[in-house]
Amino acid sequence: MRIQTRVTIISACFFVCAHLVPGISYAGEYAILFHRAKTMKEANSYIGEMNPIFAAGSRVIEKDNRYLVVYGDLDTRDQAEKAYRTFVDDKNFNWVEIIKLNDKRNAISSMSLPKISNQEIVTDTTVFAMPESVTNVDISNLYINRIIAPAQKKIKDIIIEKDSGVQIKIEGRNAFITFLKKQNPVTKEVLHQVTPVSIYAVIEPDTVYTIIATPKPIESQIINLKGEKDQIKRNLAYFKGLPLEKRILKMIKTVMTDTVPDSFTEKRIGEVVPVFKDIDIYHAKDVIAEGEGLVLKEFVLALKKSSTNPEIRLTEKQFMIPELTRRPLGITLENFVLNDQSKKTRLFIVERTKG
Repeated sequence: MRIQTRVTIISACFFVCAHLVPGISYAGEYAILFHRAKTMKEANSYIGEMNPIFAAGSRVIEKDNRYLVVYGDLDTRDQAEKAYRTFVDDKNFNWVEIIKLNDKRNAISSMSLPKISNQEIVTDTTVFAMPESVTNVDISNLYINRIIAPAQKKIKDIIIEKDSGVQIKIEGRNAFITFLKKQNPVTKEVLHQVTPVSIYAVIEPDTVYTIIATPKPIESQIINLKGEKDQIKRNLAYFKGLPLEKRILKMIKTVMTDTVPDSFTEKRIGEVVPVFKDIDIYHAKDVIAEGEGLVLKEFVLALKKSSTNPEIRLTEKQFMIPELTRRPLGITLENFVLNDQSKKTRLFIVERTKG
């Protein structure tokens, strides 16, 4: 049986760029910081690659020769905290920060960032590490760095040389690495570590990643631990030679027809997403193609028993909302109507994974 699938591809050509222009007033005291850039061009390029839902609410502000992509115009700290929690609860946005704006021209409070020379500024970066091999990385000696385990894995342990001056905190898939500072007892000068450190990350059951970390005065870094090499190779071979649009379509069809390759990772979610008055939305699972940077979210949609509408017609655009997706690449529905005869359908959203 041949399955006809209508898929909406979210092309970059539809993305909306938004930045500060004369005549627009932003009076809020707080905003969410998405990205730090060296140039206005880089900042606008970042906005151009964002989900249009967030691009439309983002702007660029300048401070200390840096261009910051910020989102929102929030009046109170409580509003900022609520927006921040919404973002950090989503794995694609857990690097965001709250910033305080100290005037209507959107200059940031000088407390937000330490002084770093332009030669040493490096924006937030994701570095990939493979198992059973050595990865050399530069990481921050000013900020907290993060190590992320592969999907559905947990970090068992982080092994590091004793008295190396590194603080470690492990929480599930994440480990947070901080280089401790020292102070010269005579001059009182704060000294930042510069000596490379060997870090051994042990992932369940017993996979070891070796990281040689060189501390530098740069922004916080993310070290993304990739899955087993064989799994990644099979995923790359599965999509070999296909443009992005066809990879998205192929991934959707494999899930719709229950022919998901065993090299993909399936993660059961089992969460209800309360969004619409007449439609129940159940986030069933995520299907991850390690090495391809793609994840498919599968939702089950059902007509609510309390609904007074005998029939609801559906479109992909209805589900392009932040409660369901942050970085969409493609979206489709199994059926485009909910009624007494067709009470349930499935929604598929393909996203780009962070990193």
